[in-house]
Amino acid sequence: MWVYEKKLQYPVNIKNPNPALAKLIISQYGGPHGELGASLRYLSQRYSMPYPELKAILTDIGTEELAHLEMIGTIVYQLTRNLTPEEIKKAGFDDYFIDHTTGVYPAAASGSPFTAAYIGVTGDTIADLTEASAVARNLGYRNRIVTLDHVLKNGDIVEILTSKNAKGPSRDWMKIAKSNEARNKIRQWFKRERREENIATGRALFESELKHAKIPLSSITAEDVLPSILRKVRFGTLDELYASIGYGGTTAVKSVARIKDELLRLGRLKAEKAAASSRTTAESVIVPGTAAPVDVSQLKGSNKHTDSGIIVEGLGNCLVKFAKCCTPVPGDPVIGFITRGYGVSVHRADCPNAAPENRKPEEAARWVRVSWVDSKLPNYRTALEVASKDRDNLTLDVAMALSAAKVKVTALSARSMPDGHAILRIEVEVRDKEELASVINKLNNIQGVYHVARMTGK
Repeated sequence: MWVYEKKLQYPVNIKNPNPALAKLIISQYGGPHGELGASLRYLSQRYSMPYPELKAILTDIGTEELAHLEMIGTIVYQLTRNLTPEEIKKAGFDDYFIDHTTGVYPAAASGSPFTAAYIGVTGDTIADLTEASAVARNLGYRNRIVTLDHVLKNGDIVEILTSKNAKGPSRDWMKIAKSNEARNKIRQWFKRERREENIATGRALFESELKHAKIPLSSITAEDVLPSILRKVRFGTLDELYASIGYGGTTAVKSVARIKDELLRLGRLKAEKAAASSRTTAESVIVPGTAAPVDVSQLKGSNKHTDSGIIVEGLGNCLVKFAKCCTPVPGDPVIGFITRGYGVSVHRADCPNAAPENRKPEEAARWVRVSWVDSKLPNYRTALEVASKDRDNLTLDVAMALSAAKVKVTALSARSMPDGHAILRIEVEVRDKEELASVINKLNNIQGVYHVARMTGK
């Protein structure tokens, strides 16, 4: 048999009514964090608790909350008894009075009636204890208890309830904090007090994001790569980066994105250096400019260094480069021009810049004959211009045709014209003129394309 004995340590004895105060205190009776909800929460949760000790504690707490409920109810009743209509209206208590007169009805200060949604009961031991603990982590606000995520208003006076056993802020507080100053204070605490934990947490988050981005950790810890990576993310060591991620100073997503950009940049530099080292810096002597390959073994008294696939008449140990205005490829008739300090520039024979009528008389001696030889680079870069009627997906169709031709595209740009046409400029790498002709044929077969030509200097 259960016996409830009513013994209040400090009996309620209010002599002066105050309906305005009662309107606020009623929320502690039947509001979202009131005594009615608390008592029902603990008394209902105890049934599914597997341990007798926990069940007894919940029973004690629940019955204590019932005592609180009676105390709050008594306070509300005594603050509103014997009111005159004028007092009721002046205090703004008339809305409540119309529905309940001076009866003590479970409701919030806003007027919302009590609802079972205020009670968290799942039947799961951990979930129920977590919910009860969350309710217990609260602060004092206007003489009532609210949760940490309660939204404050300007002018509110708050009493923070702390515990001597607290170990410091929780990382979840970062989600609740509204101001940058508050978030910075929390970050500083974690940065100062838990460096080792921050490093471990940050490393785990960082490596997880690296895995998501499909970047192996070894690719950034290499001796020739790590210094550039650290400069990019602006940290002295990886541990400093991990610690910053751990306490919230930066994020793993942002750091990995920067590292990915730096790896791409380093990859491009490496490729450019490899390409530069494969180009010749010393070419040999000349045979008449022709499209036919030349037997280098028949040349006498010359340096037959032909990595670029070009030999130059009468010159040895000279740098050879391909003119960007006409971008010749093996199979094109070519001619060379001796530049000042940049070696021999190789032009297509039909390039306007190499046309006899455009040559300056004082530079006649600088034009020399060059020719292709069997030894050549794997690929040569050249440029095309495509003219077409403008339409949707034109650029996509061009890209698909180039992909089908299995050539490397180094640049592609498109421009719509006012007259309903479009001009596309493409840079590709091909083995020779024969492969280039196949690419041009594929481009000509695209719907709307009416002209494909190699770009020449003007």
